[in-house]
Amino acid sequence: MTAQDQWTIKGFIDTYKNIYTISNDTKIVSKILEIHLFPKI
Repeated sequence: MTAQDQWTIKGFIDTYKNIYTISNDTKIVSKILEIHLFPKI
């Protein structure tokens, strides 16, 4: 957390304890989240 009590995300950890860092490019981050978090229709 930051001094203003805001969350900061540095990456993701999968079920195999692999760590994946993310960049500040929001287009890349949002696309990854879209692919992995939203179910396929």
